[in-house]
Amino acid sequence: TPFVFGNNTFYNVANNTRQQWCLESNILLLQEILASTGDRGCKRVLKKYPDAATTDWGVFDEYMYQYAIDYLKENTGKPIFLFMLSTTHHPPFMLPDNYKPLAIEVPSSLKERLIYDEEKARLVFSTYQYANNQLGKFISNVKKSSLADKSIIAASGDHNTRDLIHYPATKDQMQQIMVPFYLYLPKHLRKIGEFDSKRYGSHKDIFPTIYH
Repeated sequence: TPFVFGNNTFYNVANNTRQQWCLESNILLLQEILASTGDRGCKRVLKKYPDAATTDWGVFDEYMYQYAIDYLKENTGKPIFLFMLSTTHHPPFMLPDNYKPLAIEVPSSLKERLIYDEEKARLVFSTYQYANNQLGKFISNVKKSSLADKSIIAASGDHNTRDLIHYPATKDQMQQIMVPFYLYLPKHLRKIGEFDSKRYGSHKDIFPTIYH
């Protein structure tokens, strides 16, 4: 069970994952100050991706996903449960120089509920856009590779942009805590079970869904 994460300082996650049955904790770390973490850290990733760019959290999401693709293609001998944690869409909301955000139009109804000023809000939306695009590219790369027929992809978030938008109305409280859940299945597995789009679920339902 490899754990792939763009940073290993957050709540001591590098050491914590090794206590959570992760046989290999692949921490993608690029901050020179933490190079002492050894070959699992800065030097290892710089050697594999010498052009990788970083944020205050570690590597940008695109390098995490590229590492995951390479890892899966290089380790085909046995089943792998690969757990990844994206970090780019966090303060201070940085973007890699090679990413040019698509135009973002903030509707007036949303502008009235912004916690940040509009300029800061656009940066937050842009990093959200980047994070989603990188996840989408990863999924597309899996689908068009030899991994497509033998991989299951589950993706979700721990919270929405809760520091960006006010939710003052009671009727909006559900929106404040809702997060998406995406599930990709190979065609030969899609006939198993039924999907009810009107039924609520939570994070505790993700693993049972994958298992069964």
